[in-house]
Amino acid sequence: MAGTAIVPGGVVAFYPTLRQHPLLAPLNARQRQQAIRLAASRLRGWRQVLLNVLKLCLLVPPFLFLAWHPALTTGLLMLAWLLGYVLLLRPLQMWLAEPLIAAAVKETVGTG
Repeated sequence: MAGTAIVPGGVVAFYPTLRQHPLLAPLNARQRQQAIRLAASRLRGWRQVLLNVLKLCLLVPPFLFLAWHPALTTGLLMLAWLLGYVLLLRPLQMWLAEPLIAAAVKETVGTG
């Protein structure tokens, strides 16, 4: 899964996979997913609201489209939705949870 991080100088770095994130690299796949899930669950305030609104923006249009269009385009729609989720929502979730990832990694490594 893709992700982003703010590097020194204020530039946002893009990580195509969680494995390339510097804090998550030493962890195995299960621990990486657990750390991201933990960090995302600790989002509060505007970050959580923004993430939920973006999820709604990605989830509602496909269902409206399915209600009005024939089934021939369903496969293309689901593929586009999946790519949108992976390429847009996952990096944004990582960017919003970036301040919480270090604590989540410490807790994940400590418990498993």
